[in-house]
Amino acid sequence: MIFLIMAEGRRKYNGGNKNVDRKPKVDEQQLIERLSPLEPLAHYKLKEEIEEGERWAVQLYANYMYDKPKTSYYRLNSIFLV
Repeated sequence: MIFLIMAEGRRKYNGGNKNVDRKPKVDEQQLIERLSPLEPLAHYKLKEEIEEGERWAVQLYANYMYDKPKTSYYRLNSIFLV
């Protein structure tokens, strides 16, 4: 019963929209299965763009390969890490 109250309370924060929650794992798995045949093509195109010196492609590769560095924001003598 407590869970039901919490779930109803959570719905208030998204405006009552029932479609905002995360999609079920089954839907995610189906999407992965549909996109898997395109993976070699995507890697090939990314390689082409990197070889042409496209900055966005190099940045995309580096962010996924080596993790994006932490960004710090200085505001009112405080540090917020994102």
